[in-house]
Amino acid sequence: MRFCVLLMASVVIMSCTKDLSDNQDNFESVLVLNSAFLPGEIMSVRLTNSVSIFDKDDNITGVLDASVRVRDEDSGEVFTLHHVGEGLYQSDIFRPEYEIDYTVMASAEGFVSIEATSSIPYPVIATISSQSEGFNDSGDYEAEIELEFVNEENAPKFYVWEVVDDNKQFNQDFTFDQVLDNPVMLTSQDDNTDSVLADESFQSRVFYTDNGDNADPYRSSFITPTTPSFAAQSSSDIDEELAPRIQVRVMTVSEDLYQYFKSVEIYRSRGIHNSSITQPSEIYSNVKGGIGIFAGYHQRFLDFK
Repeated sequence: MRFCVLLMASVVIMSCTKDLSDNQDNFESVLVLNSAFLPGEIMSVRLTNSVSIFDKDDNITGVLDASVRVRDEDSGEVFTLHHVGEGLYQSDIFRPEYEIDYTVMASAEGFVSIEATSSIPYPVIATISSQSEGFNDSGDYEAEIELEFVNEENAPKFYVWEVVDDNKQFNQDFTFDQVLDNPVMLTSQDDNTDSVLADESFQSRVFYTDNGDNADPYRSSFITPTTPSFAAQSSSDIDEELAPRIQVRVMTVSEDLYQYFKSVEIYRSRGIHNSSITQPSEIYSNVKGGIGIFAGYHQRFLDFK
């Protein structure tokens, strides 16, 4: 996982006035925690270690002998997560629920103890209200999709949506590489979406947060450049078994996961080109004492036909 390597690279680049050898001597590895959890599902926590960008011989490995516990902040009950292999920790009896704060606490010999708190927001009602596809003026095949959201709570919500065409994308734990590795790009010119870019370039996800006003449905449209294989889903002369499965994944996410997704999108747009003379991109983390993301979310898949 490159998550921690890239974070350490950002730290070093921003401290360009310091002597590089001094940075190398003062480096201390920290725990890296990744967990994005769904309601009613097994919570998985992955623990690895950060490494210095100066040491090519260091490998990012799973932390095997850690103590990982999750506390239900409503009831005070604490659940122990057990190591199941390669730094992955789970509990067979613990299933997170909506709108409850959970705090994960992890410690391992040789590392500073870490913790993070998050909850799973109640989902919004999301539907595809309209859709169209065809060739644009440039000759590229694209689809335009309009989503409609209904927030039944008087509370702000954070939404992220993307297009997925591969079943392997459906159950991610949202490590840095997985979030970065979505190949389907989107663009939204709606004023009410939260663009991470200064221009109208394509990005892999669309972001929106409301103010908790549930008086009227919220609508947002986006365009995704596609290939004619996308259209094969509705073509009578193409075997549907061979056509890609195209869906819009709409996620209602915690604010921490929202900021994490946005920071990875910013990295995608400019961080890949970071050098000693460019502004680095920091990846958002809510893990105290370490690096990573611990966040709840709900997802809904909408078929695009």
